[in-house]
Amino acid sequence: MIVIIESPFRGADGDYEAAALYLDYCIRDCVIRLKETPYASHRMLPGALGDTKPEQRALGMKAGIEMSVALINCCGAKAAFYTDIGFSEGMVDAMAHYLKIEIVSKGRSLPVRALPPKDFEAYQQELRELRAK
Repeated sequence: MIVIIESPFRGADGDYEAAALYLDYCIRDCVIRLKETPYASHRMLPGALGDTKPEQRALGMKAGIEMSVALINCCGAKAAFYTDIGFSEGMVDAMAHYLKIEIVSKGRSLPVRALPPKDFEAYQQELRELRAK
């Protein structure tokens, strides 16, 4: 099953690194634990567009929602809102859009043992070890 991951692009305190780390764990949760195929527009679009530029951010948000709706309509994808580190403005916008077009989504949390470590270096080391297997 295809799952659209909605999670904060910025952490509660505006920390992009922490939010990116959390998204990595959400993706791993989908693939490894739940055997799903994840899609996360905020993994690719902010790198190509300027998230700090309001016009480009709006275009990225629109493109992400359009792709999500296309995946839902053509492939039966589901939207999952991972909320362990909060609910961002972008997530609120996505939820409002899903509700407007009557798409059901669900909230998710990572299992406690799967939450990312606070130490970014420990996380990088863990990823290196996983990739070496």
